[in-house]
Amino acid sequence: MLVDVKLGDAEYIRDLTPGKTLVGWAHVEQKLAFTDAAIDGGHTIVAWEDLYEQGRYIFYRNRELAGETAILQSFTYFGRMPYDCRVAIIGNGMTAHGAHRILCGLGAKVDIFTRKLEPLFRERMGDYDVLVNCVLWDTKRTDRLISREDLRRLKRGAMIVDVSCDPHLEIETSHPTTIDNPVYTIDGVLHYAVDNTPAMAYRTVTEIISHTFSPYVDCLVTGAYNTALEAAVAIRRGQVTNPSILAFHARRTSEEELLEA
Repeated sequence: MLVDVKLGDAEYIRDLTPGKTLVGWAHVEQKLAFTDAAIDGGHTIVAWEDLYEQGRYIFYRNRELAGETAILQSFTYFGRMPYDCRVAIIGNGMTAHGAHRILCGLGAKVDIFTRKLEPLFRERMGDYDVLVNCVLWDTKRTDRLISREDLRRLKRGAMIVDVSCDPHLEIETSHPTTIDNPVYTIDGVLHYAVDNTPAMAYRTVTEIISHTFSPYVDCLVTGAYNTALEAAVAIRRGQVTNPSILAFHARRTSEEELLEA
């Protein structure tokens, strides 16, 4: 068994011997190369992003921390204090709550747009100095929350803080950046798209992950059944078990292939 916080970015997966159990944030719907390698290698993937206990995501505090740290770092590159800014947060989950906590604490004027308010956001996006994306986009959607053309509608010198950081999905011009080089500019709009912001608060996030996941380790090691872990298995011995992953990757299970034969 191998545990890797950034499992979906693990280029070494092609070098592993077959049949490993890999645990971490895999994001198998978005990470095409990783998912293909996991299938080809006959590996089992336990995806932390799908690990829920009694309906609540077990790493909810990590999501809050992602929003908090993204706001703290992004504004150091924006050149303006939050209390001078109008900010739109898209999303109303734990990541959005974390971003909201820091922004309100620093005096920003904040509006929150839930998924149901997408049309209103599209109408008003040009009113804001900063737009903070905290939604997880449905990979089956072909539209964008903010398209390349929309950048011309934004305020001059605006900033997009893409906490979700799904490359070219909800934010068409978004691609992952790093903590050391976190921003780039397209059409006059500053983009911040660091996809591992909690690492900046490394002591806090280490405590969160260790405390949260440690109760599940024994079940993984011994093979004991655990409902939450079972539901988080995205790939089992090279076979995709999550229907949404199958749809996104246009793959068929071996059973479907036999039925079509």
